[in-house]
Amino acid sequence: MFYRFFIFAGLISPHLTCKDSELVTKWTLWDSPGPGLAATVHVPVKEEIHGWAVELTFNKEFSKLQFFNGLTQASEGSFFNITNESWSGDKKPGDIIAFSLLGDYDAGAADEAINIVKIGFNGQTICEV
Repeated sequence: MFYRFFIFAGLISPHLTCKDSELVTKWTLWDSPGPGLAATVHVPVKEEIHGWAVELTFNKEFSKLQFFNGLTQASEGSFFNITNESWSGDKKPGDIIAFSLLGDYDAGAADEAINIVKIGFNGQTICEV
């Protein structure tokens, strides 16, 4: 049974993306005005922490991006480091870090859809395409 699962996972994994993982619970795109993206990210907590940082790297450049329930210095570009609000840093195993984002991006090459190509959590990669 394990052998069949391993073969199946090996066949589909090259086609999975971070946006299609359990880490992204909402993914809404629009064309006008825009193009734009609204998404929600959920990161499971496996150990007690007193502060967090989630790094998102996109394959497209954002001209404007806002985050909700997380802080970041950047509002444009393709890399964003989102940190906890003063009230949301303490987490215990089983908790979920959840934040949303909303913004406009440059479509660039039309044959490549927007995607999160890397998600990091407190310095560790948890998804990478």
